[in-house]
Amino acid sequence: MPGGSAERPKVKLVRVVVRDIHDRETTLEVKGKVDGRSLEYLIENLRALVGVEAIGEEKEYGEEKDTYYSKMKELIKSYFKTGYFTSLQLRDLYKEMYGEDIKLTTISTYLGRMVSDGTLERIRHGKKWIYELIEVVEEVGSE
Repeated sequence: MPGGSAERPKVKLVRVVVRDIHDRETTLEVKGKVDGRSLEYLIENLRALVGVEAIGEEKEYGEEKDTYYSKMKELIKSYFKTGYFTSLQLRDLYKEMYGEDIKLTTISTYLGRMVSDGTLERIRHGKKWIYELIEVVEEVGSE
């Protein structure tokens, strides 16, 4: 740049779009002040969404028993077998059972993953989403 030092442009929006194998899209974005903290937040949620714990280290959902995903799935199967629940109810139950406070956005990311893999159904209820465990009925073949 003439007459001055090169200054990095200020970033006001970072958007990541993830498309699953069923062609469903999830968009994560940070608007406004994009700093290190907001990017860490975005990366944390992106890792939860795509199942990557750290760079190059994939997590198999349901295989490990101490992941957020597996703990949430067990809570849902144990406490929300019938009826509907919200992300807030799951967060409160998680905190009560495991003594860990998790951000609602993280809970919502994992719930979205469970919707994508067919574990849950998500239904719009006013301004919020409610979830229901999908009962899997195994077919018995007749010969």
